[in-house]
Amino acid sequence: MRLAGLLRSCGHTLYHMGGGRSGQLRLLSMLDEREQVSQRELTERAGVQPGSMSEILTKMEQRGLIERAPLEGDRRAFSVRVTDAGRQMLGELRAQNDEAAGALFARLDSQEKAQLAELLGKLADSWRERADAREGAMRGRRRDGGCAEERE
Repeated sequence: MRLAGLLRSCGHTLYHMGGGRSGQLRLLSMLDEREQVSQRELTERAGVQPGSMSEILTKMEQRGLIERAPLEGDRRAFSVRVTDAGRQMLGELRAQNDEAAGALFARLDSQEKAQLAELLGKLADSWRERADAREGAMRGRRRDGGCAEERE
């Protein structure tokens, strides 16, 4: 479908114009909203697999962008917080992102930008609802030990 191909192409362009660090921008933004967040909560909010999140956070920690510390009462769980270097990187990434967005949407007038934002918002809401419904169904199957057809 042409529309899906165009969206894929736009996503690819956005990712690479952001230096391939759009995920870091998103995580640093989430962390900057609060003093600290549990790694589990961050993983759930970001919609990332736990193993992938651990790998991403390890790389960010090695670069000095975040700090992890064991949560009191649970040696296996960690809290995550953004460092001063992470806040500085967040500012730089946001500036790069704003500059890239200005260039990416320069061909559109303000009415077209508003229209595009409305349409993309509708799509994002719909996709999120579908993903949430699918996740709820998957949780139900796991809790029930599989789907009804499999048990019959």
